[in-house]
Amino acid sequence: MALITGLAIEEAAEMELAEGGRFGDSLFGGQVIEAARELLEQQTNEPADPLPLCEFFERSDDMGLGRLRLILDGDSDVSIAVITNEGEMADVEFCTPFSGGGRSPKVREALLNLARAIRDENATNPLDRGLAGGRSAIRIEGAFAVAWKAPDQDAWGLMPGSLLHDFDAVCSQVQALALAGYAETQYSAVKIERSGVIPVGEIHWGVKEL
Repeated sequence: MALITGLAIEEAAEMELAEGGRFGDSLFGGQVIEAARELLEQQTNEPADPLPLCEFFERSDDMGLGRLRLILDGDSDVSIAVITNEGEMADVEFCTPFSGGGRSPKVREALLNLARAIRDENATNPLDRGLAGGRSAIRIEGAFAVAWKAPDQDAWGLMPGSLLHDFDAVCSQVQALALAGYAETQYSAVKIERSGVIPVGEIHWGVKEL
């Protein structure tokens, strides 16, 4: 992501429009300037404690009913899941702002802090469930997921709840989603590694008419 300076933002805000008035006072100009200022604040307050990508941060709940799990994918999007002891899971994803399309930067930052809290709790007060020895995270080894792209999306995204360690199972999910999906929507299997997200399967298109 390109760096931006406060001087550049203020100079842009003061620019005179051909039809008169300042760029920063116009409807769309004001939105651009506001977004640029938020981006500058994020760049200025970049955390000194970055989190690794493609690792699980999870913690069992206090009632013994399940666990909470977070992960940063190869694009630094944050996925948070609630998993029961029976393996049932519901998860949601918050993307990086601006270039990543995320609409909730403060929520995403709070989730990053939650991942740090889980990491620190697991290090100082480890629980038995999968975190013996005080490990703060569980590294993904050969994890796969479903990637999808709707006609109105600029980039591919990971399908919530599709993360598995079985490539064939993910491919089956891809085919099932395509059979239930609308035309021009694409589905494919991807592998999540330390270096990022890598396409590993064929692209399947939705079959339902729009």
